[in-house]
Amino acid sequence: MKSFKMLLVLAVFLSIGCEDTVRCVFGTTTELRDKELSVASYEEDYFELISAKIPFDHCISDVFILDLPRGLDYYIYDCDTIEISGYPTDIGDFTIEVIIEIEEIEYDTFEDVGLCIDYETSKLYRLVVSRF
Repeated sequence: MKSFKMLLVLAVFLSIGCEDTVRCVFGTTTELRDKELSVASYEEDYFELISAKIPFDHCISDVFILDLPRGLDYYIYDCDTIEISGYPTDIGDFTIEVIIEIEEIEYDTFEDVGLCIDYETSKLYRLVVSRF
């Protein structure tokens, strides 16, 4: 039975490649980092960065933020960071959902190493916009 398990592991390594097997075993999850967003002030300049843990040689390709107060917008700041900025015109306590999608950085290769990688993730954040 032990030799069968060894043979099975060897077959997996040979069929999908060593690098992909290591990625699957040791994890390549994509996740938005926990963060307490700073309090925004009504019609005042607001700037916040949210970073993500993404697999090596991948970058954020798309961002969607649901229920963001009016006056604020979002952008891809760099490979693993999202920017929320603007002048909020809604007052209140908002629960926003940040959704990111990632893609592999192109290195003049056609090799797909996307096995066992989460290409999309989301997280809820609390954003307070106060009058003062």
